[in-house]
Amino acid sequence: MHISRFGFTADRAAISRACDEFSRTQCAVLSDFLDPALAWRLAGDIDSEESAPVTHELRDESEFGRDLSFSEKSAVVHALHLLLNNPDLFAAIHEITGCESIHGFVGRAYRNLPLPEYHLDWHDDMDDSRRIIGFSLNLTQGAFEGGIFRLRRKSGGEILSEIAHHRPGSAHIFRIDPRFEHCVTPVTAGSPRTAFAGWFQSAPDFRAVIRSCFGGESGF
Repeated sequence: MHISRFGFTADRAAISRACDEFSRTQCAVLSDFLDPALAWRLAGDIDSEESAPVTHELRDESEFGRDLSFSEKSAVVHALHLLLNNPDLFAAIHEITGCESIHGFVGRAYRNLPLPEYHLDWHDDMDDSRRIIGFSLNLTQGAFEGGIFRLRRKSGGEILSEIAHHRPGSAHIFRIDPRFEHCVTPVTAGSPRTAFAGWFQSAPDFRAVIRSCFGGESGF
């Protein structure tokens, strides 16, 4: 499975491998999901954009995360929304995961510095009922330690998957479900970890997301 500036392509072997991994772990790694040259370009471009501290809260208003978030008006964020809002990609994700029909993708770009205050603790992303499948794309150019994605069962705490990305353009998908929760371990050394993360959703429709990238009202 691969996205370049020319669009999305997939082969049966890649989809079969992802299906098998997802059925076992509720996650699937999409190595080199974004064309390497495009990934390095976007990772470099976002380094020149401004970000601001943001805290994230659970439904009980307790903090579970803190990061530096990039504006939804970011050129890189817009470019990735245009690339990911692709019906052929939606069909491939549906085949891999067996999820309900996907109609759009919504995401955000953020950065975690190798400092204790930047964290993303256990949570389930269930505060928005439109979310179906989670997604994370690595946009970090340098090496870093930590920053490992983990998915576990809420009941019993069994770890189902641990994923560490080391190249820009590598990505993974994971199930959004009340039975599971996920976190990202703190970055402990090296470069800040930069990612574009979001959700394949039941709404808004991909056309509405694309219109918003060109100055229309946000349907996110």
